[in-house]
Amino acid sequence: MYELNISAEYADYDFLETMDTLLHEMVHLYHGVKGIKDTSRKGEYHNTKFRDKVLELGFEYKTEKPDPRHGWSFARIGPKLREQIAQMDIDQEVFVIAKRNTNYMAAIESGETPPSDDPGATEPTKAKPKSHRWECPCCEVRIVSYREEVNIRCMDCDEEFIKVTGRKKRAEN
Repeated sequence: MYELNISAEYADYDFLETMDTLLHEMVHLYHGVKGIKDTSRKGEYHNTKFRDKVLELGFEYKTEKPDPRHGWSFARIGPKLREQIAQMDIDQEVFVIAKRNTNYMAAIESGETPPSDDPGATEPTKAKPKSHRWECPCCEVRIVSYREEVNIRCMDCDEEFIKVTGRKKRAEN
């Protein structure tokens, strides 16, 4: 059984960025089902088999050369594919789970109790604790904690995890 998941941290991206990521992952799923190896270096480097399939689907690249570290990973939806997506009857609202409203998100980000979605609710909604992302600088294993400061060491590399700041452009494979 196969499945694709979009992490909550990516649910607030623009609709086309979400489609870009989803289609990218669908190419990996297609190749996995067909037994086609489209990455190397523990899934980090995207090879020409990946490139050829995304070009066939209507993606494009800004450059004619692969990225030295990630290979052909950075394809973007091209105009024809963008038009095909626009012609589909996709309810874009299902991809904006994190964007309930600006007051709700502002409360979450500040650690306050957000306004309830149910005007008749009597108990306040609990604020979600702020998460912090950490990464092993050697093997790039990632974890999430709800404490702002932690002391974590990778048991494989014997390296101390470092805090990741900012957002990554896409979910890596």
